[in-house]
Amino acid sequence: KGGGAGFTERWLNELRERGGADWFILRLGTTGGAQLAVNCTSRPDLPFSNITLAGADPNTGPAEARAALNHSDVWFDPSSPLSPDDPLAVVGTPLSGFVHPIYVGSELEGVLAVGRYTNAQAFTAGQVNIIHTIADFLGIQLRNSRIQEDYLRGRLVTRELEIAATIQRSLLPVRLPEPPGFRLAGFSKSASKVGGDFYEVLAVGEEGFLCVIADVMGKGVPAAMFAAIFRSHGTPDEAKLDRFATMCAELGVKFEMDDALDPKRLSAFLKKLQAHPKKQVLHMLLLRAMKQAVYDVQN
Repeated sequence: KGGGAGFTERWLNELRERGGADWFILRLGTTGGAQLAVNCTSRPDLPFSNITLAGADPNTGPAEARAALNHSDVWFDPSSPLSPDDPLAVVGTPLSGFVHPIYVGSELEGVLAVGRYTNAQAFTAGQVNIIHTIADFLGIQLRNSRIQEDYLRGRLVTRELEIAATIQRSLLPVRLPEPPGFRLAGFSKSASKVGGDFYEVLAVGEEGFLCVIADVMGKGVPAAMFAAIFRSHGTPDEAKLDRFATMCAELGVKFEMDDALDPKRLSAFLKKLQAHPKKQVLHMLLLRAMKQAVYDVQN
């Protein structure tokens, strides 16, 4: 997969071989570009902490920060050494090499530090050109990969909202009773794309009717799931809940039987599921475990 860990490592090893480097360290910008974090390195045995760009001195800060801030290569060798507290200094001595900032358009993707253990000039002009070419190619691939991941993530979110909206629509009555002397109409619109509010009108005997209006705390998918479970006040199926709890444990999610009986605990559990990759399956299994029944209009 373009932009994946294996893809990046293969190209960096190709860079090291063709560029004549002894070591490399690729750092990528974190969300928001506030820091540079190690993504791939030929020296995984060494401790590399994140580099903070905000407040870094473009003239005297770490070599990788200077390269990123100044949009230009930063060179180092025994005659122009790294400062003792520079993150690259842990790689060893003697060091000769440079840091190349990787920009895609005007946006920083990361920085690549490459070097050799030598007192002499690290790289020829041809080797520098190879390193620049591969580094910039990787930057484009990494950016494309992230754009694709964001697109797929957006598609998944859209699909989840469609499912939740279907659940919400299924809670609303298709037709309302027509008691003598009355005309009934109902309308519900969520504050967000989907929510958990619902209403119902039930006939009581031959001359009465019961109006039910529920406002579920919260918005979005958790509210819709909460409304679907508590729309009808049935007793949960204990056997199914027990199997559900076992599956949750296997997936690393803590679920207790009381979570299905207490509205506040259930709401908290549903919110916790939002970050789980298997949340759609867990939602459906929980719905099946929560037996639903019709309203008892006498109570």
